[in-house]
Amino acid sequence: MKKFISLIILTAAISVVCLSCSPNKSVTENTANKTISMAVFTSSNYTPKIYEGTTAGLEVTVKKAQKNKETVVLEKTFPSMPLQFFPDAVNAFKDSIKVAGLHNEDALEISYTLTYNSNGSVVKMQGDEVITGEEKSGTLNINI
Repeated sequence: MKKFISLIILTAAISVVCLSCSPNKSVTENTANKTISMAVFTSSNYTPKIYEGTTAGLEVTVKKAQKNKETVVLEKTFPSMPLQFFPDAVNAFKDSIKVAGLHNEDALEISYTLTYNSNGSVVKMQGDEVITGEEKSGTLNINI
């Protein structure tokens, strides 16, 4: 009889402990998806003859930045093309980058490199944007 009562008390104690523990939240409950809208355009007139033979190319890298760790989530290269083929802001080349599984404390670091080539003379320009964890989306406008 004492063993039976001890077993009931032990079962009740385990039940109380288990019920008082908060259930584990799944990883997806604490994560969010981010969307980055990217637009590539020019605000300059590249139709004069001086720009013939000049091209521009673009490389974009998106990294997820956590406390002490960075992870590359996307590397994208857009092919070089003559400057006069780039559209204005109204008709910009548009792309959307979606990144899943971000926590509130994570940030997205977006860096890009524009490579201009004018008859063999190469110039590289870099830029970057940071989208913090609280932001649901971001915009990256790249002016060629």
